[in-house]
Amino acid sequence: MARGAVRNLPAGAVDVPMFTTASVDAVLTAHPEVDWEQLCSVGKGRRSPLTALVKALEADTGQLTG
Repeated sequence: MARGAVRNLPAGAVDVPMFTTASVDAVLTAHPEVDWEQLCSVGKGRRSPLTALVKALEADTGQLTG
C-alpha cells in the first residue's frame, strides 16, 4: 500500500507504522536532546516528556509540527 494511503480498518483498530531496527537505533544518536532513559520509563497513560520538546520547537520556529 502506498505511503499515506487510507485503509478501511475495523472499528477500534489502529494502523501502526513499521520501522526497521536500524531506523529505530538511528533515532538515539540523531536526537541527543532526548533523555531516552526518562522517556522509556514513562508509565502507561502518562504524558510523554517529548511534549515539551515539541512545544519548544513550535516556539522556536513559529510553526506547528503536526
